[in-house]
Amino acid sequence: MLLFILLLGSILYLKECLGLKILSKENLIWGGVYTAIDIPFFYTNLYKVSECLFFIFFLGFILQCFGGTIFNLEKKIISYRKISYYLISIGWIPYFYIGLSIFYFILIFLSIENVYVFVDDMLSYFSQIAIPLSLMIAFIRDK
Repeated sequence: MLLFILLLGSILYLKECLGLKILSKENLIWGGVYTAIDIPFFYTNLYKVSECLFFIFFLGFILQCFGGTIFNLEKKIISYRKISYYLISIGWIPYFYIGLSIFYFILIFLSIENVYVFVDDMLSYFSQIAIPLSLMIAFIRDK
């Protein structure tokens, strides 16, 4: 728990000191676009394509954090409000996976046993409910 608090504190420190746009609408939409495109490749076991998409997603995330822009997402948010709302609703999922991976590597570094079983169970359960639950909440809030 202490490591999670330290990780969160360091992210917030970087956000404040460097002016990073870590949790902006643009980043959430970028995560939603990645999630929507990656789902078919991931669930049909085309992992190489999924890894390439993740690499592109991660580069775009880094670019947006440091003030860059991808495909003028700010204009597209204004133009396509409805689809942007749903992309934002699932946009947090890849960032959760990144955070969970960092947490997993910290636990491995600390030599805590049975980490793989815990993280694998958590990811399998999470991957089954995250997207449908996020879209249902967005649909209910949109009405």
